[in-house]
Amino acid sequence: MSRHSITSDSRQFSYGFDRPLSTYFFQVSDSTLDEEEIQEGECTGAELLETASHWGVQLPEVHAERAAFDLPIPDEPAEGGSIHAAVFDRAAKKTMADREDEADEVGFDDGISDDNWACGTLDPET
Repeated sequence: MSRHSITSDSRQFSYGFDRPLSTYFFQVSDSTLDEEEIQEGECTGAELLETASHWGVQLPEVHAERAAFDLPIPDEPAEGGSIHAAVFDRAAKKTMADREDEADEVGFDDGISDDNWACGTLDPET
């Protein structure tokens, strides 16, 4: 498995190719956020390039070329690669806001009212 990281201050975009699974992967993180890991996933080479672009990340040319042709990314490090901080921060803010909205929509209902807990009874009818 190859694994590479591009960092800029607290921002990190890790990516690579998992040979046994024949798939690319990525992980986006920022150590200044409450949830350090923002996004991760398995993908195709084209999806890796799209994801990197979305996050303002420019992969080293040799890695981008390999991903574009769905060829394994080599284990050896490559020169180049950068993160556009403003694009990364904007994408992180939107991703975190979307995650909060999804959590609010789903909610949590265990079927037990707070009133039942407060008075010490568990009546399934209430």
